[in-house]
Amino acid sequence: MKTRRTMCVALAVALFALSACGPPAKEANAPGADETSAETVDAFIGIDPTETLSGELMTTTDLDRTTESETAHEETSTADETESEIKAPVGGSIAQVVEFYNLQSAAIKTVDRITVKKHDVREIDMHIPSMLKALAPKDMVDSFEPNKNETISENFVNGRGTKDTSRRLNDFMPVNGKPIVSQLKASHVQSASCVAQGDGWVVRINLKDEKLDAEAMRRSAGDIENMSEVEREKRLEEMLANSPYFSCMEIGFNDFPGSNNRAEVQASGISPMAGKMEGAFQKGAIIATFDKDGRLTSLVLSYTNYMNASFFGMKISMNGVYKQNYQFTW
Repeated sequence: MKTRRTMCVALAVALFALSACGPPAKEANAPGADETSAETVDAFIGIDPTETLSGELMTTTDLDRTTESETAHEETSTADETESEIKAPVGGSIAQVVEFYNLQSAAIKTVDRITVKKHDVREIDMHIPSMLKALAPKDMVDSFEPNKNETISENFVNGRGTKDTSRRLNDFMPVNGKPIVSQLKASHVQSASCVAQGDGWVVRINLKDEKLDAEAMRRSAGDIENMSEVEREKRLEEMLANSPYFSCMEIGFNDFPGSNNRAEVQASGISPMAGKMEGAFQKGAIIATFDKDGRLTSLVLSYTNYMNASFFGMKISMNGVYKQNYQFTW
């Protein structure tokens, strides 16, 4: 029985490591997680909500002066609006394109209302030793769907789904659990471009390949097993932010067997980074379309990966192709 449990945990550990090893998602129903208060906005733009007009009567001279002042202000405002038009980095450098994409895409998660249509495709070829399959709980193996092809459309109001109230906009697209879509760095990118299309622009970004190495992960993580939960969360956040793929792609582990067995894995004392593992994320690509107001109207994310792992002398291999296509209606 003990051997069987150990092997089951090994499978959970292996697939947990293969399928992302990211930090746990934030509590979906946490109050205020997807909301920005009016006070915060007022403070940001310098408005005092308690300030009122003096209420003093205006003389004819004052009115004339006010009219002249308003006319001048309108002219200045018009000039300011012209200057504040979206300036896309057409023909710009990688750093400029990445900065534009990070900034403009983030607005999608702060809007009051938006409809998102998501087409999610996944194809995985995975080889697991028959001995490990035999020892693992049947529901763990049977619950894993290597291929996925589904379309979901959801209306979000203040970041919360109306068709399925459990959905949160912050978790419906990358970066999961965060009020941003990307925290890419120029150093993560192989090539990037921004071209005009109609009244808007199309941004194309190709990521550098990212190698995965268990030993390197151990060194980077440090003594993660003996850290407090807060320290562990911070360390994992840092690791993910420095990853080209985790910083902008939707890479989750919720669809994989063993992904819901974190407690059992941790209680077993077996590290999720135990064993040997090598692999890579490859061919990462981003295609984002923006309208004339700089609003994200469509987003396509794609990448491939391969992983080879050895746990307790048993070898597991995986090759995957992933693509998410998002359409936004503001």
